[in-house]
Amino acid sequence: MACPPSVHDWPGIISDAHDHLLLPAVWPRVEALGLTRQIPPAVAQLLQTTAALSLERNQRILAEATHIAKLLNDIGIQPVALKGLAFLLAGIYPNLGSRHLQDIDLLIPEADIPRALEHLRQQGFHPSDADELVLFRHHAAALQRPNSPQVELHHSVGTRICRRLLPAAEIFRDAQPFELDGAHFLLPSATHLASHLVLHAQLLNIYRDTIFPRLRGLYDLQLLSQTTTVDWHQLVRRYATCGHYLTLALYLKEAERILAFPVPLPIELGQVGKLRWFHHLLLARYPRLRFADPVYLASALFAKRFRMLGEIVSQPRHWVWFVRAILNPQRYRNLLRV
Repeated sequence: MACPPSVHDWPGIISDAHDHLLLPAVWPRVEALGLTRQIPPAVAQLLQTTAALSLERNQRILAEATHIAKLLNDIGIQPVALKGLAFLLAGIYPNLGSRHLQDIDLLIPEADIPRALEHLRQQGFHPSDADELVLFRHHAAALQRPNSPQVELHHSVGTRICRRLLPAAEIFRDAQPFELDGAHFLLPSATHLASHLVLHAQLLNIYRDTIFPRLRGLYDLQLLSQTTTVDWHQLVRRYATCGHYLTLALYLKEAERILAFPVPLPIELGQVGKLRWFHHLLLARYPRLRFADPVYLASALFAKRFRMLGEIVSQPRHWVWFVRAILNPQRYRNLLRV
């Protein structure tokens, strides 16, 4: 934003920033660039109000995260802050309200999940029963107190391949202690934060978001690389070993294309990678083509479902649930509802 946009540009900017969960970051950026007096008054009021409300929301979420961490500390558990919470605690964002937070994500050892859940239930937290597939996810059912943010207790950062790309044991090994108002957290290393960003954006989100990634994740990556030291060579080795080098490489190229992110090391796409990148650019330029693209449609409709199916059938104890689900007549009645 070297010069301020015109009055006619702002509706589109605001709409895009809202869609990409970056609207709270706009006003602090405008202030940092010294452009506050050049913004139309109505736009400035909207951006200021959004920033103030986001700050208030994040303060409430941080207070709740602190409360939960203290409760876990009481039973000998020191949780690792994940995702947006980790970015705020680590000071990656210069302004507390700039990073949109939705809930609280904490990583704890899998063996500690049952007693952590029980302890939080005794303290007034109630589990959600909305997700029938929670048994197969990388976190327990969401917990919440009345009128408070939700918390998810993770035992890993994802299913199957995600566990190989970023094992929970390595996160715990390299995490650094952090204290906030008497609550003791652990913060992932910068390298693990970067890895989690990539795998979450490209392997856990719906397929549409892998082709049209939200700018918040790319902005997270940019700020992370500007404020910390990421071991990119370690990431490349891990992703290449797990057969996902292109997942990392193409995400970095997207960050370069959208935000002029300085790619930290040479990227070698090869023929397959070049074809995937061309496909990505084509859909990004002509989004409506996705409705006629068999690769996009097949991936969007089935990729995430097949990953979940693989997780369900990967362990014998899951088969009981699977068979019961198939034989449950109510499931088929629900499909026939209009």
